Amino acid sequence: MDPDEPLEFSAHTKQLLTLYEELRSFKDDPSFHEVGFGRCCRFHDWKTRVEALRSRAGVETLADIGVLPGDLLMLGMAYMRSEGRPTEYTEAMEPHYASGLAASAH
Repeated sequence: MDPDEPLEFSAHTKQLLTLYEELRSFKDDPSFHEVGFGRCCRFHDWKTRVEALRSRAGVETLADIGVLPGDLLMLGMAYMRSEGRPTEYTEAMEPHYASGLAASAH
C-alpha cells in the first residue's frame, strides 16, 4: 500500500470519525458542561447517533482504528464529567481517533 494513499475505512468507521470531530467541536462548550446529553438539549442528538451506530456497527471500527462506537460514547461522557479537561481515559483514547483522522486525510 502506498503510504501517501488514504486508508479506505468502512462506512461505520467514517461515521465514527465524523462523530468524534463533532465531539471535539463541543467538548469545551460551557453549555455542554451544564446540560450534558440530557433529552432537552442539542447534545442529546449526538449521543443518539453514537448509540445508533453502536447498534449497527460490527467490529470493523475496531479493526480500522482500534476503538468501538461505545468507546466514543464513553469519551463523550468523560469530557462531560471533566468539563472538557483531559483525563487518563481521554488521553488513552484520543490517539486512536487522531491516527484514524490522519490516515483518512492523507
